[in-house]
Amino acid sequence: MGWLTDALLSVVMSKDAREKMRDHRRAVEIARELGELVPPAPPPPPLTASQALDRAASSIAERKAKMTPERQALIQGAMAVRRAKQGVLADLSEEDRARLMALALRQFRGES
Repeated sequence: MGWLTDALLSVVMSKDAREKMRDHRRAVEIARELGELVPPAPPPPPLTASQALDRAASSIAERKAKMTPERQALIQGAMAVRRAKQGVLADLSEEDRARLMALALRQFRGES
């Protein structure tokens, strides 16, 4: 390492850390000289959108298969409640929805 690198590293790294980094670099250089350093494998090709969706769907299916029937029933019940609440909100006028939103924000912030 050059003197400038050493000077800059001394600002942000402890002496022990700099020595460990120096030792690691020496080990890499020796391994490279001896031909022991194996080049890294190329990264796998990126997934297409359809492949990513297929993987996600299979992952979800696997998790769903591991789910207990009680948990499945609980989730289905929660989704039914959510749909019912969404229906109630959809029936509100824009003005009522804005007032409800303002009230919810005030409650969330702890205001009266």
